[in-house]
Amino acid sequence: MLWPIVQPMIQKAATGEVSLWAVELANGLLPPVCAKSGRPAESTIRVQYQNNPHAAWAGLLPGGISSRYVVKGRLPMTIMWIAIFTTSRMVILAAAIAFGYGLFAVAVSRQATPIQWVLMVGGLIALQLWAVLHRRLEPAGKVHRDAAGNAWVVLRGVHPNFVAAVEEVRAGMAAKAQQAAASDPQIT
Repeated sequence: MLWPIVQPMIQKAATGEVSLWAVELANGLLPPVCAKSGRPAESTIRVQYQNNPHAAWAGLLPGGISSRYVVKGRLPMTIMWIAIFTTSRMVILAAAIAFGYGLFAVAVSRQATPIQWVLMVGGLIALQLWAVLHRRLEPAGKVHRDAAGNAWVVLRGVHPNFVAAVEEVRAGMAAKAQQAAASDPQIT
């Protein structure tokens, strides 16, 4: 049902890359341009990025707590992309629950029913498909920190129009700061 809509979007995946300060992402200081389509954004969607996305459990290990950096914020998106992300997240949650129930039922019961096997195998297949499609569907990001503790996110898979809008906003802010410095002798 959704595949005819999503297929062209995935095939024409955005290939832009931009670095965002954690403060920009957390405080919603991004331009109102959809990060996926490059069109004017109608709303935002909650995102979370970390320095090692494949080791979510790293914070549980001794010594791992201080080395895991997480940045949360909101990315501007069109309603269509928000609907796609929200639907895909709900479907994967349902698949995870189905897999968990199927695994529990098959492991605990003496004679598992075909439905329990289907839930376990179907849930596992859906989780594996999600692992592949998630990288192409949602923008990927990785958190970095400098020696002073400032964090930024390198965001990949965003539309070039979004990258250009972020750079344009930054150039405008730099020009305003330079103009303010030139007009105020106290700043220098």
